Amino acid sequence: MQPRDIKRRLKELAAALKAEPGSIPKRLELAAVLREAGRPAEAIDLYRGVAEAYAEDGRLVQAMAVCKGILDVDPEHRDTLEMLAALATRKQQRPSGTATVSQVGGRWVAE
Repeated sequence: MQPRDIKRRLKELAAALKAEPGSIPKRLELAAVLREAGRPAEAIDLYRGVAEAYAEDGRLVQAMAVCKGILDVDPEHRDTLEMLAALATRKQQRPSGTATVSQVGGRWVAE
């Protein structure tokens, strides 16, 4: 993406996110564009919020995947390393054969 296109896309996504602040897909997309724009700290903040939202919903696998994405940006990001360890512990403590079911965006998701 050209710098001009990145800047335009950042503005579009920021406006979309302002209209729908809880939209995880928009937050993830904005974080990806921020990362591409060379703004890793802002991208990490957005990714971290998504990981926390997933964790609060009991979607531990998704939260862990987002944490791993943060570590792609900054392999030494201490808060994320700690969060990933806590999520792994929570996942291990869940009895085997059980799943958490929640409705996300009009569809049911089992984890």
